[in-house]
Amino acid sequence: LPRFEWVELAGGDVLFRQGELDDSLYFVISGRLRASRQDEEGGRTALGDIARGETVGELAFFTQEPRTATVSAVRDTMLAKFSSAVFRELLI
Repeated sequence: LPRFEWVELAGGDVLFRQGELDDSLYFVISGRLRASRQDEEGGRTALGDIARGETVGELAFFTQEPRTATVSAVRDTMLAKFSSAVFRELLI
């Protein structure tokens, strides 16, 4: 638990954007997030909501690839952030 970083978002805040490099995994403690993706023409598609008890960011966490979607807070949200550096440290 001391290895987690607590992240608070207000409704409308962006957690991360499509294409960004960030290898952190987030656990939704309270609130709600929404994932969306922008296509090449600039259109935006909602992919779905992420609720309390769910994780977000696992693909980039495990693959080290850029984020595939933008994730924003639908309402005030509290998350626990777990970085891949801490994960690797705990494995050793």
